[in-house]
Amino acid sequence: MQLAAPATWKLLLSSTHVVSETALPLWLLKYNPVTNTSEVLLDKLHFANGVILSPLEDFVVVAETAASKLQRYYLKGPKKGQKDIFLDGLPGLPDNLKSNGRGGFYVPLIVGRDMNHSVLTQQLAPYPTVRKFLARVLALLELSFQQVEALVPNYYTQRAIHWLGHFESVSFLHMNRFTVLDVDIEGRITDSLHCLDGSLEGISEIEMYNGHFYFGSPYNDFIGRVKIN
Repeated sequence: MQLAAPATWKLLLSSTHVVSETALPLWLLKYNPVTNTSEVLLDKLHFANGVILSPLEDFVVVAETAASKLQRYYLKGPKKGQKDIFLDGLPGLPDNLKSNGRGGFYVPLIVGRDMNHSVLTQQLAPYPTVRKFLARVLALLELSFQQVEALVPNYYTQRAIHWLGHFESVSFLHMNRFTVLDVDIEGRITDSLHCLDGSLEGISEIEMYNGHFYFGSPYNDFIGRVKIN
């Protein structure tokens, strides 16, 4: 979460079933704790996820995961209140955005895509009826396991509930490539990191510390580490 006094910048997310996320109208909100009021800065975002302020806090960048793009909203300067596309046509689904320490940003792609590997949520985007059907099937299955769990708490129903409401349930459809984009302050890709052997995948988080990159994932039971050359 990136903070800028006196306001707090938040992303509003709803729904645990990713197959229905692209149909939801999501927003970037500016919340003022003094007046206890919120202002909508961006709306109709497709599975909004990562958010980060520029080093000068003159704009904020939001990752639209389902649309494979980044949007920019200007907070200061001559373009204050305007928005534009910061980066589009990404080769995957962008997740948590991080500073690269040089004025730009790291953009981890939690799921890769190319001409031979499409993304399920994007394939289903034009078919709202199919999305709703799949979401309801998943919800009914999850509800069944929740009722069993309430009566007889056990590891297996807990695991099933987690699996049904998680990207992990469709991870077998994804390509093994893992990518992090290095993007400058103007939205240009200046470098990239790749893992092609499947040892690191599903990465949503990147941190730099003591000469190494550290990679986090909601799927893996480990933290990846790579030495910075």
